[in-house]
Amino acid sequence: MTGLKNYAIILLLFLKLTMKNTSPLRAIRLNCLDCMGGSGNEVKLCPSEQCPLYPYRFGKNPNRTKRILSESQKALLVDQLKKARKKKAI
Repeated sequence: MTGLKNYAIILLLFLKLTMKNTSPLRAIRLNCLDCMGGSGNEVKLCPSEQCPLYPYRFGKNPNRTKRILSESQKALLVDQLKKARKKKAI
C-alpha cells in the first residue's frame, strides 16, 4: 500500500513540474492533493476550512452556474464545433 502511495506522490510532483499549461483549478487540485499526501479521500475530508482554496479543492469552481441553452443555441454551437474541427483537420 505504501508503494502505491509513494507512486501517487511522485506522479503528482511530476505533473506539477511538467504541466506548463495547467489550468488554475487543476493547479489548485494538485496543490490540495500534495497537501494531503496524495490522497483524494483526505482532500475530501480536509479539515482546513479557513484555507482560501478550500471551496476549489475538488478542481471545480463552486461559483460557476450551469449554462442552460435553448435548442437553437445548441444547434449553433454544434455547427461552430463542426467548422472548427474541419478547419483543424486541414
